[in-house]
Amino acid sequence: MASCSTRSRLTVAMTAVGAAIVITGCATAPSAGAPQRAYGRNNQVQAYTVPLPPPPPSSSWSAEDVVLAFLHASATYDLDPAAARQYLTPQAAKTWQPLSVTVVSAPQASEFKTLPHQPEVPLSGQPSQAETVTFTGDRLATLSESGQYQSSSGSAVYTFTLANEKGVWLIDVLPPHVWLLLEPDFDQVYQPRNLFFFTPVAEPSAANGELVPDPVFAPLQVADSALNTSLATGLVEGLLNDRSSWLSGATWTAFPRGTYLIGGQVTINGSVAEVDLGGAAAHAPAIAVDEMLEQLQATLSNTAYSTTPVATSVQLEINGHPQYSGVIPRNLVPEVANAASGSQRALPFLVQTGPSSVSALVSSSIRPLIGPADVGRAPVTAVAAAAGYGPGTEPVAVAVQAGRGCAVYVSSGQRHSRLRGYHLPGSSGPCTSLSWDANGNIWAVAGQRIWVLRQQQAGLFGASASRQVVAVSGPTATTSQPGYRVLALRMAPDGVRAALLVHTPSGNRIMLTAVSYQSNSVSLGAAVNVGTGLPDPVAVSWYDAYHLAVLADGGIYVVPLTGDSGSELGTAPDGSVSLTTDGSQLVVGTDTGQILTASSSANSWTYVATGSDPIYPG
Repeated sequence: MASCSTRSRLTVAMTAVGAAIVITGCATAPSAGAPQRAYGRNNQVQAYTVPLPPPPPSSSWSAEDVVLAFLHASATYDLDPAAARQYLTPQAAKTWQPLSVTVVSAPQASEFKTLPHQPEVPLSGQPSQAETVTFTGDRLATLSESGQYQSSSGSAVYTFTLANEKGVWLIDVLPPHVWLLLEPDFDQVYQPRNLFFFTPVAEPSAANGELVPDPVFAPLQVADSALNTSLATGLVEGLLNDRSSWLSGATWTAFPRGTYLIGGQVTINGSVAEVDLGGAAAHAPAIAVDEMLEQLQATLSNTAYSTTPVATSVQLEINGHPQYSGVIPRNLVPEVANAASGSQRALPFLVQTGPSSVSALVSSSIRPLIGPADVGRAPVTAVAAAAGYGPGTEPVAVAVQAGRGCAVYVSSGQRHSRLRGYHLPGSSGPCTSLSWDANGNIWAVAGQRIWVLRQQQAGLFGASASRQVVAVSGPTATTSQPGYRVLALRMAPDGVRAALLVHTPSGNRIMLTAVSYQSNSVSLGAAVNVGTGLPDPVAVSWYDAYHLAVLADGGIYVVPLTGDSGSELGTAPDGSVSLTTDGSQLVVGTDTGQILTASSSANSWTYVATGSDPIYPG
């Protein structure tokens, strides 16, 4: 979050007669009359102190003032649609139907231009005067109707045509098909939350459907989110209608199509959310009702991005008939991606100790696992291990160069255990990344392609497991654009979500994608950007179920899955080129062959070994 000199603050308060929203900026301005611009660093227009809904425009307002007030009032559209429409002509107010949000940077003062109206732009009436106001804004993101945040880039010119009706400027023609929100207003009016959906039972060893988070942004109504019926309603509507996000093709929901929210809103009673469903939910079997309640409880009680839950418990009703309440979700994704057990915090990690040697580091003790006698003299280029085993006994996978391509060898994790090799058909160049998911599958990246070594029998994770090598199709955002190439893939513990380090013509990016399993094929869906604003990231690891750890520009950042750049944990050691974490300890490898560790605060680094490419199991 930027400092007070560059960002406005939003205070949401309940009054005796209803909800009122006040935008309080770092600079003050009158609370009545024409809005006055307040400028911060770099002369950017900021939000100003003005009660919302603000007063209607008067004859003392310029056309530019009306456009600014309209942009700020648009931020509260979900609470009070009339607030923004008071700046429109009657005809424009009837036809304006905002859909998906476009978030733009607060424009520079010099980027506002006011010109006489050009006659080729038709007006709805015959005003005596007309003017055109334009401004240039950097497109930062779009927000779908169901709340998915998709980072964007580039700038655009937005044009408003205003008519002077009875001495007052009103907007008559708006930019088509766009609902504009300025970044400071969006950051304060919308709150990141999670919807929860089930993973499919598609793999032999998969659990019976885990709940995984789908980050969305929902509009606030009041500061106390325990009383925020609008926020709760938006999240429940997202559970009922979210069928087009980046996760939807890889997950399922217990809410059958045709389910709706009776009364159109959730009721908050103290800290209990009362949800009354109608339609198809009335015909759902008992197990589906339990699963609906799990999704509701997980969604409304989650505090991953906010310290205050929307509700601490849920009372589910169907057609007014109470169902079970207070269900604790059984199948949440583990908070820490690689934790083996609650009592075992000193997790091992793997490290390459030579060109063809791999060892496990357990409490700074080196235990050799694989040597040249196991894989020959071919150099090891990537390492992975299965989570959940005893220290130094995890099944291990190593990638080695095989001719012009890559081969992956899998062992049981014991020294001198038998290895089974798998050549990646069609691979060109060495493997640059391996990741072992919770279902026992091993993911490999080589050249322009991704493979998965898909295990064929539940419970067998090591060399004894029979595996099918499957070329993975997608992700669409990296295969359809020239110059895009996946450098690394890190699978989440749920086996559905994958974090990608992608090289693009404009530098490296961090992306998320989801896995869809079919009987004989595996595909990755559309990739979405996260960590936007991070300068050229070079390594990524799962920090927990809701955040990534990213090495970029000499620092280590914890990045939420909501799209922004997150916050810096601390400075990385000089020459850091790789990063892994178990959510408690950070481990980096440097270009001089040193392995160093630090706590998650990343403020003090300790040398532990000589080697390269450290990796935690998972």
